[in-house]
Amino acid sequence: MSDRWSWSLEGSSEFTVKSTRILIDDKILPKVEVPTRWIKVIPIKINVDAWRVYLDKLPSRLNLSLKGIYIPSILCPLCNSAVESTSHIFFSCPLTLQVWRKILLWREIDDRDLKSYNE
Repeated sequence: MSDRWSWSLEGSSEFTVKSTRILIDDKILPKVEVPTRWIKVIPIKINVDAWRVYLDKLPSRLNLSLKGIYIPSILCPLCNSAVESTSHIFFSCPLTLQVWRKILLWREIDDRDLKSYNE
C-alpha cells in the first residue's frame, strides 16, 4: 500500500475549493455581524477592499497608531486637516470627494454626498 494525500473536510476525501472556503470562514476569519457579500461582476480585490472598509480594517494612520505603531502624525497627508481614518480616506477628505465626483460624472451617475460605507 502506498502513501497518499487525503482531504478529510468532506466525506468524499477529495479536495474542493468550497470546503476550504467554508473552513476559512468558520474557523479562521473573525465572526462579523454582516457576512461577506461578493459581487461577481466586480474584481475580487475590489470586493475585499470594500469589505475591509466596512470593517474598518484598512491600515489608516489612525488604525496603525491604535495598534501601537509609531506614526509621526495621524493627520491625513492629502488635506492635513483631519485624522486619517478609514472613513476620512473614503468619504470626507476633500481630495477624495473630488475623485468620487469625477468617477460619478464619468459613470454618468447623479452626484451625491457619500458620508459612509452604507450609503
